[in-house]
Amino acid sequence: MTIREMNRLKLLSVLFAGALLVGACKQKPAYKVSGTVANPVFEGAKVYLLHGVWSTDNSRMDSTVVSHGKYEFEGAVVEPECGRIAIMHPEDWQKSVHIPLAVENVEIKVVTDDEEWTVVTGSAFNDAYQEYAEAKREPERKLREISNAFYAKRDAGTLTPEEEQQTLRQRNELLREVRNLEFDYVKRNINNPAFWNDIYNCAATSSLEQQKALIAGANARTKELDVVKGIQERIDRLERTAVGQKFTDLKMSDPDGKEVALSDFAGKGKYILIDFWASWCGPCRAELPNVKAVYDKYKTKGFDIVGVSFDSKHEAWVKAIEDEQLPWHHMSDLKGWDSEGASQYGITGIPHTVLLDPEGKIIARGLYGEGLQQKLAELLD
Repeated sequence: MTIREMNRLKLLSVLFAGALLVGACKQKPAYKVSGTVANPVFEGAKVYLLHGVWSTDNSRMDSTVVSHGKYEFEGAVVEPECGRIAIMHPEDWQKSVHIPLAVENVEIKVVTDDEEWTVVTGSAFNDAYQEYAEAKREPERKLREISNAFYAKRDAGTLTPEEEQQTLRQRNELLREVRNLEFDYVKRNINNPAFWNDIYNCAATSSLEQQKALIAGANARTKELDVVKGIQERIDRLERTAVGQKFTDLKMSDPDGKEVALSDFAGKGKYILIDFWASWCGPCRAELPNVKAVYDKYKTKGFDIVGVSFDSKHEAWVKAIEDEQLPWHHMSDLKGWDSEGASQYGITGIPHTVLLDPEGKIIARGLYGEGLQQKLAELLD
C-alpha cells in the first residue's frame, strides 16, 4: 500500500467517524405518542397531552386535533413523567375521554375503541398501568350498573326499602373491591409515573397505617412529588390526632361571629364529640338524625357536641343549623376545605367525628350510625 493510499484510508476513516458522530447527535432521545379513536363523534375534537401530576401548578400541556381518527404528539422528556391524554367530547365535556400514562422517550401507542375503552402500550410503566386498568374494569362496570339501576328506580318511585338496603350492600362490597385493587396496585407501583395521579385518592380512602405503607416504598424522585409530601404531612397530623393523643385546639367563630375555641368545651369533664360537617354535604345531613338522637339521649349524662363546619358561606351554614335544629355548639372559619379543622385533623372526607374523653384525650375517630350509639352506650349507660 502506497503512502497516498494510506492517507486516503485515514481520511475516509475520519470522515466515516464524523458521519457517525453527526448521526448520533441527530438521534436525541424523544417520545412519539400515536393515538387512534374509533368513535367518529371525536373527529376534529381537541386532544391534550398533559405533563405532570394534575394537582400541581408546574404541569404543562400540548394540544392537537383528531384527524381521520388519529392524533399524534412528539417531544422529549428528561426522565419519565406522569401524563394524561384528554380527548374532548365536542358536545358534552363530561363525556370526554381521559387516559393516564407515563410519558417516556419511546414510541407509545394509544388505541381508544368505540366504547371509549383505551389500551396504552409501549413501555413497562404503561404496561403495568394497563394491567391495573384491566383489573378494575369489571368491578367498576358492575358498580356503574348497580348505581344506574338504583337511581332509575328511585327517580321512578319504585325503589323498595329492601332493594335500597340490598343495593347499598352490593355497592359497598364493590367499592371495597375497587379500593383494595387501587391500594395494592398503587403501593406496588408507587415509583411508576403512570400511577402518580392515583396516589392522592388512594391515600384519601386509606387508614393511617395504610397511608404509611402506601408511600413506604417511594424512591427519592417520588418523595419529591407534592402529593407524596402532602400525604406525609397528613400522616404527621393524623399521628398527632390519633387515638390516645390529646385533642388539638381550634379557634374559630360561632354563628354570631364570636370567637370560640375547642378548648372552651374539651377537657372540661364531659365526653365531647367533634362533628366535622358542612351544610352542602349530603351524607353529613343524612347522619344528623343519628347525631341528634345520641345528643338527646346523653346530654344530661356528661356528653356534648361541637360541630365544626367546612362551610365557606355564613348564611348557608347558619340556615342549615336552623333548618336541622342542631342545639349544640358550633364553630367555623368559613374556609371550606381549607379549614384549620381539615388541616389539623388530617380530614379528607366528611362527615367525620372525633370523640374525646372528659380529660380531652382522643378515644375514637370515625364513629357513625350504630357504631357511635354503641360506643356512647359503653361509656355512659
